[in-house]
Amino acid sequence: MIGWLRGIKSGIGEHMFDTDQPQLTDTQRQVLGDEISRLQTLYLDATSSIQSVFNFYLSFLTAVIGVVIFIVESSGTPNNGVLIILLLFAALVGTVYLSALSGRYGHATRFAHALDQLRRQQITMSNAPMPPIYSEFVNEQPAPQPEPWILWLVPTGTYQLFMAVMNAAALGLMVALTLNAGEVGGGASGAAAFFVFLVTLTVMSAYSRLTINRFVRQLDVRVDMGSRLSGWASRQ
Repeated sequence: MIGWLRGIKSGIGEHMFDTDQPQLTDTQRQVLGDEISRLQTLYLDATSSIQSVFNFYLSFLTAVIGVVIFIVESSGTPNNGVLIILLLFAALVGTVYLSALSGRYGHATRFAHALDQLRRQQITMSNAPMPPIYSEFVNEQPAPQPEPWILWLVPTGTYQLFMAVMNAAALGLMVALTLNAGEVGGGASGAAAFFVFLVTLTVMSAYSRLTINRFVRQLDVRVDMGSRLSGWASRQ
């Protein structure tokens, strides 16, 4: 798609077939080309940022697992209090990472939508010879589609799924350790931990989808969304 967009930038206004449609001026070509480059850069930055956030999270998670293994192996009877605090810290930081990742997915969606809108505008105005496969794309009028409620229980992507599972597992294990410290039976603590795991996974999946949907409902080409999404950690 990127190469195709670059090709359009250098060829806007060429191969015009409809003589009734006004030709694009050099200024118009320049403005449209510059805006494509700007949005393309923002989109690539957003997608690159997604990978960076996930890589940082993997580094953090690896460090936490290393500390847990060290605590367990260094003592025959590890301090449950230390492990509980460490697991709670891992879940809280993981939630922040999940929020940041969801926000970046939302930004990437905004810029991809703007790119598609601009591509439709360019193809229509330039009347360039496009293959039939583009006809549906050019004539499409994007509109938000209602989602089945069941999708709110499913993470919005692979990275979100991994982070939600790890955060839910950390909280579930923390609950199990807390109940075991209070001399609650193993069956009861295991059931409670599994319940917390399911609830946390569901909540985080719904939060991730809600964050992305809020960006989608406010699709525009703004670079700074702070005023539109103030109070959301994922708006950065």
